[in-house]
Amino acid sequence: KEFHDLVFKAYFEEGEDIGSLEVLTAIGQRCGLEAGELRKCLQAGYYYQIIEQYRQEAKENQITGVPTYIIGEYLIVGSQPYQIMKRAADKALEQIPLKETRGS
Repeated sequence: KEFHDLVFKAYFEEGEDIGSLEVLTAIGQRCGLEAGELRKCLQAGYYYQIIEQYRQEAKENQITGVPTYIIGEYLIVGSQPYQIMKRAADKALEQIPLKETRGS
């Protein structure tokens, strides 16, 4: 988590080029990662396969934005008002079959 927080800070607050190996390895070092090993992994594309798998899953689930919420069969993309989220949750709950209870 610390690495991700520092990458976000570097990009959004400090205007750093997070596509740069130098920037990423420096951030990694601040988190206690070994710079040479991190550089090798990044250059070899080690994480690319993992990211590509996540991207494919998102595509298969028609996720096109962040944040995306899946509530039952409803896909809600982007930040939405409370009423929309509640309506989706209520409709999803309506589709859950209730257990039949028998009185004694």
